[in-house]
Amino acid sequence: MLALIDISFSWVMFSLFFVVYYYFSKQRWWALFLVSYVLTAVGFLLKGLPAGVFQGITLLAYFTYRGSFKKLISFQHVAGIAVFAILIGAYYWVYLKYNDLDTVFATLFRESSKRTAVDHGLGRTILHLFTFPFEMVYHFMPWSLLAVYFLNRNAVRLVREDRFLEFLAVAFFSNILIYWSSPGIFPRYLLMFVPLVFGIALRLHEWHEQRESWNFRFVQGAFLALIIAIALGSLAPLFIERLGVVPYRIPAALLLGLGMVGLLAWMLPKPERRLPGMVIALLLFRIGFNWFVIPDRNRHDYGDSCRESSKEVGRNYREEKMYVYRNTEMQPTNSFYLTRERGAIIPRRWGNYDKSALFLIDPEEYPKVGYEKVDTIHVRHGRVIFDLVRLQ
Repeated sequence: MLALIDISFSWVMFSLFFVVYYYFSKQRWWALFLVSYVLTAVGFLLKGLPAGVFQGITLLAYFTYRGSFKKLISFQHVAGIAVFAILIGAYYWVYLKYNDLDTVFATLFRESSKRTAVDHGLGRTILHLFTFPFEMVYHFMPWSLLAVYFLNRNAVRLVREDRFLEFLAVAFFSNILIYWSSPGIFPRYLLMFVPLVFGIALRLHEWHEQRESWNFRFVQGAFLALIIAIALGSLAPLFIERLGVVPYRIPAALLLGLGMVGLLAWMLPKPERRLPGMVIALLLFRIGFNWFVIPDRNRHDYGDSCRESSKEVGRNYREEKMYVYRNTEMQPTNSFYLTRERGAIIPRRWGNYDKSALFLIDPEEYPKVGYEKVDTIHVRHGRVIFDLVRLQ
């Protein structure tokens, strides 16, 4: 919903993982290094240094695990690094014609380190080491319920019997350690790892299904309970008056409920259908989310007040000079709508203030500045309000 870059970046990084496995299994070293470093370059242009870290760790961990470390010291690997350097170098060669590289590289290193213990301290890092697994189980529900299969003593043996599962395990555990030790991460940073760990879990699911183990029965029962909960929840829009603004609310809710009833009727006679049933239930849930929750958020969420207040200020004071006062931290959303309505970028001023001009100021950051308030804009999740003022 927020056009975050992490999903695209995660697809590129998962493709990188798979390329390493596929070409390694074929012993095609030229293709492995050239294609994987092209993907690393794409990832770098999307999100900076993490792409290089994923590539380096994955190659080092898997080649070492498979006893092929010497291949990392080869002409093919040097050629792959050269392709990466040429692609990134060409981009920055053009960039340097218009901008200074000092700020770019300082930002790259700052953005990569601000999630780690360097910025968050030892105490929070130690706490994160213990809480991280439980947070990830919560954020990736319901599929993280499959983690119960790893509690069986046969899990390691089953993984080691399959080269592909071995690769998934090595790629996952070698790369996840960085995030496990970094307190400032968000779940969306881990999306490239989801196919790795769930690829293993699905193979274990098949093994436990054949034996009808307690692990399998637990997962089946949990899935059934969740599907029933989603089915009951699909009727909730019928009783929430706030959703009355949604077009065709009642037919849409009834259609969604009918779909869930049909799913239960198809799934209940055969327990083996509960896994695909969970997939279908989540798809129906997402359709309901799009029908009811997104329109409601658009009208009542902080994003609406942020957008509308910025548009109104930009429109109402379009002809007046406007500046950002000193280090007032403007949010991208506000900047976009203000700039679009005014047709011009709003510059900052640190001195020589024009008393006839308008200034956007954070009243909490500058409580002692004398000014006459003219208007306000909402920023940062609706909890912060900036004043539009004339300085006295």
